[in-house]
Amino acid sequence: ERQLGSIEAAVSLYDRVLAAAPTHPTALIERWHCGLSTLDWDRVMALEPEVEAVFSKETPETVSPFMALALPSREPTQLRDFVQRGAKSQLSGRGLRHAGTSTGGRLRVGYLSSDFVDHATTVLTRGLFGAHDKGAFEIFVYSYGPRSAAEGPAHIASSAEHWHDVAALDDDATASLIRSHRLDILVEMKGHTAGARPGISRQRVAPVQVHYLGCPGPVGGFGIDYFVADEITVPRGAEDEFNVPVVKLPRAYQVNDSQRPVPVAVPRSSVCIADDAVLLANFNQLWKIRPEFMQMWCRALRAFPKAILWLLDAGEKNSGLTASNLQAWLHQRGFDDIANRIVFVPRLRNEQHMNRLAVVNLCLDQLPYSSHTTGSDALWAGVPMLTVKGNTFAGRVGASLLTTHDEPSFIANDLQDYEARLHELLGSPTMLTDAHQRLLAK
Repeated sequence: ERQLGSIEAAVSLYDRVLAAAPTHPTALIERWHCGLSTLDWDRVMALEPEVEAVFSKETPETVSPFMALALPSREPTQLRDFVQRGAKSQLSGRGLRHAGTSTGGRLRVGYLSSDFVDHATTVLTRGLFGAHDKGAFEIFVYSYGPRSAAEGPAHIASSAEHWHDVAALDDDATASLIRSHRLDILVEMKGHTAGARPGISRQRVAPVQVHYLGCPGPVGGFGIDYFVADEITVPRGAEDEFNVPVVKLPRAYQVNDSQRPVPVAVPRSSVCIADDAVLLANFNQLWKIRPEFMQMWCRALRAFPKAILWLLDAGEKNSGLTASNLQAWLHQRGFDDIANRIVFVPRLRNEQHMNRLAVVNLCLDQLPYSSHTTGSDALWAGVPMLTVKGNTFAGRVGASLLTTHDEPSFIANDLQDYEARLHELLGSPTMLTDAHQRLLAK
């Protein structure tokens, strides 16, 4: 039900399962994640100790290890162990095989993903494929995404020499095809994110296999040799969070398109925002937001009456339940006075979203899973983002992006510092406008 888009129906189902079997591991984890996705934080907090206990033992086959990224892990290596256990239950294919090497000449590099569609990965990689030196590299792209993308996005089709739609092939057939191309390097770009097919890369279709961009955490069960990061997302001493060696890029690991148009802000009147309002926003999926951050945001809204907070709408099937949960949570904590200044805004296609985003004064980040593509979008639009550095890769991406943009004053050391900086920024509008101008000038 959740995968079909109706979280409310899924909640009802999981509640019935847990009423009959209170320790059912899949139902516990799925119900917890549904609670995160609909801001049902009281239920989330009640279930979280049990959910962490399940991950600590063995992730059920029916649950993606990716879900562990939403847990506030006590120790960074705990997340690696959660993922490794989950990967063991999800291995597919016939096991490891050795691929042949290329015949020399240009280095053959293949990219494997299902996200070469209208997806954040495609937004970020728009300039990646054309940036290769075609005299030194021969680029192959393998897509197992929706059939509607069989020809590939135009920017990939025009810049990668070989596009292969493998959506209709099983893992063994796809692995055989890739192996026939005698790659030197395979870049696997899904990891444990939704729709991944680990049974392809774990068959050793290339002598060197790396994971890049897709999964912000350990990638077990994919036959990966290296994980690509940077010095902020994986600082010195944090390499043991991963099950493979980490290769660090000199700047932010996250690729982006340098040719993206700078968005043109829509008139504030068109989005019902007063000219003198201070507009805050968090455009992440709702399951990333935790109650300790909402409490800080609510206290800031109360302290600054002209501040407004935008959140991303949960979608037609789930918006009613989400709004109801948030209103109940606000009421129970005495925040009724600021409830009307927390506004859910609809999802838009990327260009429209970017033009709306450019109206925002400050984007708000969160932990344990920080802003990734949403953070890049904000900074590209000239909107500063307040973040706090977490203790895992997923929680350090916001800090990595801000460091690359030379905006260290927007990186808090801890939650107390985060709240203090938020109040300072709201009380000093020129700090936001100055940061806006700096970002647009870069």
